Amino acid sequence: MKMPYFVFTTALLVSLGAGCSSSQPNNAVQTPQTNQNAATQPTPVQTAPAVQPAPAAQPTPAGKPAPKPVETKSRINVTIQNFSFQPSDISAKQGDTIIFNNQDPVTHTVTGSSFDSQIPSGQSFTLDTSKLSPGTYAFHCSIHPSMTGIITIK
Repeated sequence: MKMPYFVFTTALLVSLGAGCSSSQPNNAVQTPQTNQNAATQPTPVQTAPAVQPAPAAQPTPAGKPAPKPVETKSRINVTIQNFSFQPSDISAKQGDTIIFNNQDPVTHTVTGSSFDSQIPSGQSFTLDTSKLSPGTYAFHCSIHPSMTGIITIK
C-alpha cells in the first residue's frame, strides 16, 4: 500500500514543480496573452474641454484711482438679557448692522447720542451704522441706567 501513496505524492510534486518553472529569467517582464479570436474594438478617446482664456484686465484711465474692492457688511447681534447688553462692548465697521434683541420680560431702550429706541419684551431694534461716523458711541437703557455699553465704529 505504500507504493501507490509514494507514486501519488511524487506525481503531485512533479506537477506542482512544473508550474513553477520558467524558461524566462526572473527579471524578465511577461506580456499578457490576448484572445486572438476576440473582435477588436476601438477604444474611445476622451478630449478635455477647451479652456477659455481669462478676460484681460482693463487698464485704469490715467488720473483716476482704481475702484475699491467691495466690502461685505456684517450683522452683529446683541442680546438684552438679565438687565444687561451682551456683548456690551461692540466693534463694527461703518455700514454694519447691529441688532438688539430684548429677551427680558420688560421694556428696555437703546439710547445714545445719535440713536434712541424703545424695545418691548420679545422685540428687536436694528441700528444701521452707515449713518454713524467712525468713533466711539456710549449707549445705555434710559429706563434702567445701570445697563450700559459702547459701540466703536471703524
